[in-house]
Amino acid sequence: MNNHSSNRLAACISPYLQQHASNPVHWQPWDELALAEARRRDVPILLSIGYASCHWCHVMEHESFADLKTAALMNEHFVCVKVDREERPDLDKTYQAAHYLLSRKTGGWPLTVFLDETLIPFFTGTYFPPVPRGGLMALSSVLGRVHKVWCEHREEIKQQRKMIWDALRNIDEPATDRPQLSLQNVKNAVAGVQKAFDLDHGGLGQAPKFPQSPHLGFALQMTAAGHTELEKGLRKTLDAMAIGGLHDHVGGGFYRYCVDPIWDIPHFEKMLYDNAQLLEIYARGASLWQSSAYGYIARRTAKWMLADLQLNDGGFASGVDADSEGQEGKFYVWSSKQLEHELNEKQLTELRNHTNYSGAPNFEGEYHLHQPPDSDWASPSAQVQEIWRKLRDIRSMRPKPMLDDKALIISCALAAQALTIAGRYLNEPDWIAQARRSLNFVEHHMKPEKHYRTAWNKGSCSDAPAFLDDLVSLLSARINLLQSDCRAEDLNHATKLADLIIAEYDDGKGGLLFVPKEADIGVRKIRSCDDGPLPSGNGMAAGCLLTLGWLLGRTDYLEVGDRIIGGFSNLLATSPFHSPVLVASFAAWLNPTPIVILSGESEKISNWHEQLLPHTHAGQIILPLYDLTNLPSSIVKPKPSGACTIWAHLCRGNTCSVPIVEIKELISELRSNNLKIQN
Repeated sequence: MNNHSSNRLAACISPYLQQHASNPVHWQPWDELALAEARRRDVPILLSIGYASCHWCHVMEHESFADLKTAALMNEHFVCVKVDREERPDLDKTYQAAHYLLSRKTGGWPLTVFLDETLIPFFTGTYFPPVPRGGLMALSSVLGRVHKVWCEHREEIKQQRKMIWDALRNIDEPATDRPQLSLQNVKNAVAGVQKAFDLDHGGLGQAPKFPQSPHLGFALQMTAAGHTELEKGLRKTLDAMAIGGLHDHVGGGFYRYCVDPIWDIPHFEKMLYDNAQLLEIYARGASLWQSSAYGYIARRTAKWMLADLQLNDGGFASGVDADSEGQEGKFYVWSSKQLEHELNEKQLTELRNHTNYSGAPNFEGEYHLHQPPDSDWASPSAQVQEIWRKLRDIRSMRPKPMLDDKALIISCALAAQALTIAGRYLNEPDWIAQARRSLNFVEHHMKPEKHYRTAWNKGSCSDAPAFLDDLVSLLSARINLLQSDCRAEDLNHATKLADLIIAEYDDGKGGLLFVPKEADIGVRKIRSCDDGPLPSGNGMAAGCLLTLGWLLGRTDYLEVGDRIIGGFSNLLATSPFHSPVLVASFAAWLNPTPIVILSGESEKISNWHEQLLPHTHAGQIILPLYDLTNLPSSIVKPKPSGACTIWAHLCRGNTCSVPIVEIKELISELRSNNLKIQN
């Protein structure tokens, strides 16, 4: 019997939790009421973590959580708690780490964790099928075994508890015996990325193939700084992702990852944070290599984000499901019969000449369309573009995958940063305006009672406070807006965010905390610099605080930036590959980021700004001062003597050059800085 009154998820703002509101499982959100019930009943917590666009999360729900017998076992022996990993990344980070400690296997979603009364896990897994399959135990068997262990081996659970507790705590301890760091550590990170590139098929590592955007962004920056050994692997990867099945050739945007080594078949969910980072990378690549091909991909990605994910007030939904009508990829794939019905013979011939439709079906008897390397993918003919348009119109009539319409601070901020950068490099000023709308959305909707909240949906905010990565992403986006139009309002937002980050997340030990230091941290005080699909907050924070510190003469910002790098010095010395964003910030610390301040007549500033943009991919910052109103004296530079109508100051660290009035001289100075980074 399905007791709906016991399922508390219907009132949650997360679409993922709402998806489980009608399950016969007595799901509860992670809150004190659920945790207290577990203590009162003296039963374990069965914690299930996933997200709305996750295909295997849907599979496990349909197979097991909607099954009355399985639900009865879960309800009888456990307090069952559902968590959206995007709403509570702190819990996800904690229990993914615990899963690795217990199993020595990487985790994923859905994550299945059994917790004792202290919230320490004693058994973990990911997806479990309803019957034994592929070496995996059936969920019902897992439930029975865990219940038996709980009843008969409590002492062993207690003994294991301390080991897991200590291990989780040790993960986050800042470095005490700090090694001496140098440019060699940056070179080691470069060498690690170079070695990881698959030069045959593109990507980093082997299947499954994820974009790994923080690593690609680092590779692009280091390539621009003179490490040309990275260029071959980077461009192979960008080409392979654009041509292959990771890219939605019909509608635009990128899927989450591909399951094979050749970028053929994806898992079909689309995430805003992936697309935002890839938009930035392709736009930068278009500028760095003067590539119309990468510009084409960037424009398609931005157009898809704005059309399919932008919310009414300017924020962005966090993702699109992989499934529709109960099947993964059904919205996106085509049968031969469908294509022959919808296209005429000339169009079918064109499709065979330019896509994998010339070969055998590649997805369960149907076609996931993409373009072979020898096609003219970067400059599709009018006929090919017409085919994509027609297929897009036909596809739009199909039942659509679910939109995860909750807004996340980090995703909205990454989207704003990407639109700002892409708008600058590809001369799309409206994208910069949309970036500002996204940041204003966060300020107006996701900051109730002066405190940021990590998620928002349909007028309501999550109870979860903003995490470090949320606020640092906002800070980074504001600093990037300054590089399009240096406005006092953006600078004020940036300094307020920097002050808030230091006040709430810096405990002075080295490396910022992921959760506010006054918050209830649970079992783990997270302090991390590893980059995953998202850039780490500490990696971004170090670079942002150094930049603001140099720009404004704020030694407190510089001290915290320095302390972040020092706190992770052991990791930078031993495994820099895992933290490319922090490595890039450390490179800027070694050789202070060049900041060019442009002053003078607006038309001349625009002209110089446009000429300088192709020379800024190694981390250089250009601040065009169109309006001096309320800008601090540290930024507003005096006009040189003479009749010049434009002048620039090139600042590094706490030192600024004499005014430069020739664009060629300024470009030469920026190029020489690139050589310093790679020497």
